[in-house]
This record gives sequence, structure tokens and C-alpha cells, in this order.
Amino acid sequence: AYIEESRQIAAEIGEDQLMLLPLFIATWWLVDRDPAAAVKSLEEVIALARKQAAIDVEGHATIFRAVALARLGEFDAARADIAKALEIAPRAGSPVKEADIHIGASDAFYEMGEIEKGLEHARIGADMAYNAKGFECACSGHVHVGKGQFEKRQIDEALSQFAKSLKIAGQVGSPAFAGYVNQIKANAARA
Repeated sequence: AYIEESRQIAAEIGEDQLMLLPLFIATWWLVDRDPAAAVKSLEEVIALARKQAAIDVEGHATIFRAVALARLGEFDAARADIAKALEIAPRAGSPVKEADIHIGASDAFYEMGEIEKGLEHARIGADMAYNAKGFECACSGHVHVGKGQFEKRQIDEALSQFAKSLKIAGQVGSPAFAGYVNQIKANAARA
């Protein structure tokens, strides 16, 4: 409903940018529920981001499309989107936004079974976000490092990353972040 409301408001006042963020957020969640639908929706987000010169959103949407494509087994297309997103990353406007793209790349590589490449990007993203004081993203980055180490059966290292992520989560201080803290704890319990 909020997507349609955003679309109507954007059309009424002639401002496409009002549509960009709601569409991106809805599509981001769609990647987990319906990757095929997400690929199509993310194409719309990418086109709109380019039109609005929203380089950060274009990079995020491109990396999430890579994750969706990887989940669908379309590895060549996923790799192409990873390359595009990583090319965009340094122009995304901040180290935290660049870190997010690396963290997303780790997801895509993990989906393709390329654990080492995923770990490389998860580490880059975690370090970059932490150094920029982007604690929410650093939290996510360390979870992604832990996930990769878990896949390699490096359980002690994975547990260490999940613990580091929980410690950083304490620096976030946002009640809205509590749901993500539960995901961190679930990954630690799994390990």
C-alpha cells in the first residue's frame, strides 16, 4: 500500500524521487521472499536511481539484484551485477554505503558457493563500516564474516565474529535494531 501511495504522490507532484526509497526498501525485502520478482522490481529501482543520479541506491539495488540472481542460479548475471556494483561502490557517497555494497557482494558470493570471495568482501565491508563508525553496517559485516567462517566449519572464528557483532550492536543503541540482534544471536546459536 505504501508503494502505491508513494507512486500516487510522486505522480501528483511530478517528483519521481519520492518513489525511489519506498520502492527500494520493498524490493530489498522481496529478495528473500521471491527472488524472481525482486530481479524485475530491482530493474525499476536501478532505472529510477540512474534517472535521479542516486548512485548509492543504484549500487545497493544492483548488489541486491546480484543476490537475487545468485539465488535463482543465474550465476553469470549475478557476477556481472557484482562487478557493476563494486564499480559503483567508490562513488556511493560515503564509506558506509561502499561497505554495504561489499557486504551485499558477500551474500551473492555465498549464494554461489564462492565462500572465499564472500569472506573477502564481508571483511572489507565490516572493516570499512566500523572505521567510518557505521555501526549497524559493521554489525552486519561481522555477521557475514561469521557466516562465511561457519560455512568453512571454522566454528571458533565464526563464534568470535558473532560475538564481535553483538558487541558492536551495543554501540548502536537503537530499539529498532533489536530484531537484527536476534538474528545475530540465532547465528551464534547455530554455530
